[in-house]
Amino acid sequence: MICLMAVGACIELGAQTRIKFVKGRSSATVSGSIGANLHRAYVLSASEGQSLSANVSSKNDCVKFTEGTTTVSLSMKTGNNRLSLTNFCGHTTAFTMTVSITDDGVD
Repeated sequence: MICLMAVGACIELGAQTRIKFVKGRSSATVSGSIGANLHRAYVLSASEGQSLSANVSSKNDCVKFTEGTTTVSLSMKTGNNRLSLTNFCGHTTAFTMTVSITDDGVD
């Protein structure tokens, strides 16, 4: 674990994970756990003009996107894009996140 006291954030080492989509699929589901008050980063490739929507579920809604929500919608840029999750509770919490990408906002 690395803690950055200047910004008040802790991350789990090796906690950046690449999300890969199965050929022909536009969504992926990831499950895991995050330690108390820690962050986990996910990276995925996309193209300009694609949109991402994602939701995360966990017991007591402990795990949320860093923005503090359980859903997020983003316009993607070409190349690597990052999603970050934070466990806002004081104990390790399991979560499931589903990520979907669409072209030009069309499913």
